[in-house]
Amino acid sequence: MANIKRNFNAVKLLIILIMAFLILLGSAALSKSHAALSSSKYMIKVNTTANVVTIYQKIDKKWKPIRACLCSTGTGDYGPNGLSYSTAKGTYKMGYKSRWLAMSLNNVDDYAQYTAHVYGGVFIHGVWCYNPTNGSQATAEFNKLGTSASHGCIRLCVMDAKWIYDHCGVGTTIKIYGSKKPGPLGRPKLKKNYSGALMSWDPTDPAKKNPNFNMYKTVFKGKKTRTVSYGSKCAPTKFVKAKNPNANENVTKYVAVSSIKRYDSKKKKYVKVKSLSTNKVATYKVKYNTKKYKYAPSGSYTVTVKVVDKSTPSIKGVKDLKVEAGKNVNLAKGISAKQASRSRTSAVTVSIKRTSDSKYIVKNAPLKSVKSYKLKAGTYKIYYKVTNKYYPKKKRTVTAKIKVTKPVVTPTDPTTPTDPTNPTDPTTPEDPSTTPTDPNGSHQNTPGTTGSDAAQTQAESPDQPAQGV
Repeated sequence: MANIKRNFNAVKLLIILIMAFLILLGSAALSKSHAALSSSKYMIKVNTTANVVTIYQKIDKKWKPIRACLCSTGTGDYGPNGLSYSTAKGTYKMGYKSRWLAMSLNNVDDYAQYTAHVYGGVFIHGVWCYNPTNGSQATAEFNKLGTSASHGCIRLCVMDAKWIYDHCGVGTTIKIYGSKKPGPLGRPKLKKNYSGALMSWDPTDPAKKNPNFNMYKTVFKGKKTRTVSYGSKCAPTKFVKAKNPNANENVTKYVAVSSIKRYDSKKKKYVKVKSLSTNKVATYKVKYNTKKYKYAPSGSYTVTVKVVDKSTPSIKGVKDLKVEAGKNVNLAKGISAKQASRSRTSAVTVSIKRTSDSKYIVKNAPLKSVKSYKLKAGTYKIYYKVTNKYYPKKKRTVTAKIKVTKPVVTPTDPTTPTDPTNPTDPTTPEDPSTTPTDPNGSHQNTPGTTGSDAAQTQAESPDQPAQGV
């Protein structure tokens, strides 16, 4: 029996030690958690005069305003038993948070979503509801946001209360002050609840079943038409900025591309493509949204993006020439022009002038117009030019020298044989049978007659016997 009692005491002691260890461990974890939360990267400032809440974020060791919210703070009136309905100015640390919280005042219970304790009986919370259901919010109280209307709490629309609930932890600094100036981000916009019912859904409640959801969509800012250089790096999301007008919040980091279309010149319409490529000159339609941002409905925005070749053109094949005056010369032969993306030969223009004269004979003529050209004798300069049609319209001009010589006249040589068929040619051979020969064997004709006439005279003369044939 004594052994059983000793064993029981040992087990009891062991349990006590284990419980003490767990308490110490939990306390250490809680202390660590509170230390982490007390150094929150967010800070909340509540302006009770303008009824605007501004949320700051620590960026690069500096507090920067990122979000503004319309709120309702205390009216400053006094209730039963002299209770003040004011929101006390000062600096506080955020306490515990609750998804739903029942709050009782003057023996009347009401409920609120996304609550965070500030001090005493004062909380940050969504506009109160008649019961703990989304569709029982007091419609009239929602429409008072932006004015003093509470019993001391800091009321917000459900979307803003949820944002604080999601981002700001226990220990977050809350500063309450008063100023006519709303704050660095100004007063945001909220659509009123026009349901007309005593109770209804908060128009900003992000619950999927909300039949009364009504918020301003995110708005975009940026040039509607952009140009990017051929072959360059291109990040389409950098072309636009986005803002949530319900909280005057910059939501550019949530911008995403929802679709890209490229113009197809053959189909004469835009066709959907997977990505925007700068490896080809083309025109795109890029559509954007902010669907990744869950605290406001997404708007949409479309930008036309033109991929253009802004490179300086090059010209090849230009060389000095020497030609003869009066002869056709092809001044376009071998000439070509190119940019990084395409041939530009058809865009080349030609100008010509004498070196001794400032006036141009030809000025900016198309290259094809000088494929057959005649020049008078002299020295000329020919300028081949091509211009990039895209801003800043880079140009390339290449110059050549043309020397045009006088035509060479070749004199006639008197000893040069002429056409033997020409009868007037003194060198035309004669028929020896009809031409008398002298004692030296050379052919002779009777003066005043041709060889055939002389033969006929001899045959007809009575004094001369006829010669046999």
